[in-house]
Amino acid sequence: MSETKPKKMVGRSVAVALGAICIVLVVVGLVGAVAYVMPTLNDKDNTISSLNLSISQSNTNNTNLQNQNNQLQAWLDGNKTLLNQTEIWLDDNITYYNSQISSLNSQVANLQNQKNQLQTWLSDNITDYETRISSLNTQINRLQTWLNGNITSYTSQINSLNSQISNLQNQISSLNAQITNLQSQIADLQAPKLIKVNLKSDDNRPFLGTYYLHVYGEVCNVGSNIAYNCKIHVTAYQSGGVVAIDTDIILGTIGGESWVSVDGSPTYSGTSLTSWTITLQWTSS
Repeated sequence: MSETKPKKMVGRSVAVALGAICIVLVVVGLVGAVAYVMPTLNDKDNTISSLNLSISQSNTNNTNLQNQNNQLQAWLDGNKTLLNQTEIWLDDNITYYNSQISSLNSQVANLQNQKNQLQTWLSDNITDYETRISSLNTQINRLQTWLNGNITSYTSQINSLNSQISNLQNQISSLNAQITNLQSQIADLQAPKLIKVNLKSDDNRPFLGTYYLHVYGEVCNVGSNIAYNCKIHVTAYQSGGVVAIDTDIILGTIGGESWVSVDGSPTYSGTSLTSWTITLQWTSS
């Protein structure tokens, strides 16, 4: 009896220790499982939330699409007549436009043929034109060389000719001035001009009778043209500057290069004359 009791106490201690170890292991396992499961649960919750948001967005998009579909259907219903009319118009005009398309295609083909013909013509003639161009360029170069070699000589000749032209223009100007001067002299010579020829004047105071100034002699028109309205203006003065005579002796018209006799006696009264003037007057027309 005394030997059996210690064995039972040892067995119980071992059992208790093993039980404690199991409990610890279970707790540790639960803690590890919870630590492992929690992030997974959080991820799933996030995934669920994201899916719910996508579903909500999809529902919204579906609603929007349904609204757009309804609007499109309403537009189609409202424009169905117009679409039908457009379809009828297209059916009626498709033949016309097909004809125009065919005509345009034909024109395109013709233009393409013309282009090909022109291209062929150019290909056949380009060598000839290139040869002509080369020949012309050669002639141009030769002419340029000739000009470069002779330009100094021709410039000198041109300057000399310009100098001669300037001298001739100066001579022409001088001759024109001489002609103008001669024409002026001729005009002066041709113009009527009266001169006194032996024209005399005497103060006559007879004992019985009227006092008068006797003017006599000739007046000559030395011009070629006729002198009109010819007259002698007589002005006579007495002592103290008193005008005793202020009158005209009318001669009339005197032909060119001719003369007339004068014999006039303008009268006065009072004292004898102290001085007098005799002035010839006329007009050209």
